[in-house]
Amino acid sequence: MSTPGGNFFGPGVSAEVSLQVLLEEYRAMNALLLFRLLAIDRRLPLAGSLLTGSLAAIPTLPPMAASVILWAVPAGAVWLVANAVAHARSKEDHLHRIAELEELVNRIAGQPLMQFQSRHPSRGRFVAGRSGQSSLVGVAAAATAWLVGATYMAGESVELAPAARCGFAAYVLAAGLMLVFLLHRLHRYQGQRRHWLDS
Repeated sequence: MSTPGGNFFGPGVSAEVSLQVLLEEYRAMNALLLFRLLAIDRRLPLAGSLLTGSLAAIPTLPPMAASVILWAVPAGAVWLVANAVAHARSKEDHLHRIAELEELVNRIAGQPLMQFQSRHPSRGRFVAGRSGQSSLVGVAAAATAWLVGATYMAGESVELAPAARCGFAAYVLAAGLMLVFLLHRLHRYQGQRRHWLDS
């Protein structure tokens, strides 16, 4: 690593060129971050509304259609949480890289020109930041509610054979365990991130 004002990438690369390259990556990372924010804030609620509407419509549907939707709800809940977790991890990667770029630019410039993300008080405390953490909690709570609602519908609104009810109960239990696994993996990822930031 070079001293401030010196060559950063190697011989023949000036500080000005280094800064231009870093700032271009900074812009690209911010654009990707915006994409992740839009994905979490817009697409996931739409998918959640679709699942909620499907679950609420089960009592009014013919038995075959109701049964198909009932079996689709737990898989949809798991998919939604998995999607939210994937976007949260990617957003966390982007935030981490943006903080690194700010520190690199400051090191080359020799003064703290950029510091919003690198000095952010919640840096490293929440995966995907505070807003991402809030969205994840909401998605996980909604997915749990969908699993409970599907279990209730299986017992009250959909005519399932006894063997099918046992199979559905096992299926919902497996979906619930998958939700726990996904959230646990995200928690471990958060721990790894903290370790990297502290090292």
